Amino acid sequence: RESQEATVIIAIRKQKPDISYSDMAGRAEEYAAVLLAEQGVCIGRQVGGQYLFDPDSAMPRDEFLAMCMDLTGTETLQGVLSTGFGDDAQIPAWSKAYVATALMNGDVCGCSDGTAITFEARRGITAAEAAVMLQKLLRLPGDAAVFAPDEASAIPAWAQSAVSALSNAGIPLAASDYEAPLTRREAANMLLAAAPAAEAFRQTGTEAPAESLPRRSTHSALPVYRRYSPAPEMPCGFSAFQRGLSKI
Repeated sequence: RESQEATVIIAIRKQKPDISYSDMAGRAEEYAAVLLAEQGVCIGRQVGGQYLFDPDSAMPRDEFLAMCMDLTGTETLQGVLSTGFGDDAQIPAWSKAYVATALMNGDVCGCSDGTAITFEARRGITAAEAAVMLQKLLRLPGDAAVFAPDEASAIPAWAQSAVSALSNAGIPLAASDYEAPLTRREAANMLLAAAPAAEAFRQTGTEAPAESLPRRSTHSALPVYRRYSPAPEMPCGFSAFQRGLSKI
């Protein structure tokens, strides 16, 4: 007698990396950094057999973009040799696919230096820029922002809608200087707070309803840095992805 056919389902789970950061032990942001490593979003550098997160270093724009795209499960273009930005030669090869994909999707638009549209990949991303980038990648609705007068004056006008959208989604970003570079530890906390919204986006392909996301009312201020003021992020109605558009 022949036995009936049986279906065997084998689930293959990717092993989570066993990482602990020697420069994060005992710090409040240690959990966020380790969790991002377990999710494959961000793994620090390894030196002499130890992993380092460099928590107080500025977070480069291309690294933050890659982390946001990995968190949201955004697929990248393949075989990218050029991003279309005027400073393409200064964009690391590993991040070109992230930058080109985000540009094509309208999630980044670059900055004008007066002669070209540039991405400034290795410059530290500011808190305001990080808010705009994350809000776009999460597809959170950019409603009209309402802030107290003192808070509104601290947030660049072009970032107020994004900061408000993130706050409504339970991703706080209260900063003493929104044009100061975001540190790696602050970026880790920001992305950890964004994980529920990112999971909802991965499952549905659309933003999660605001009422389904956790609310947070506590805000941690970012440290104040003195830095030059680059040109603001160009509005995404201006597409720099058109072929040959590297000059204004």
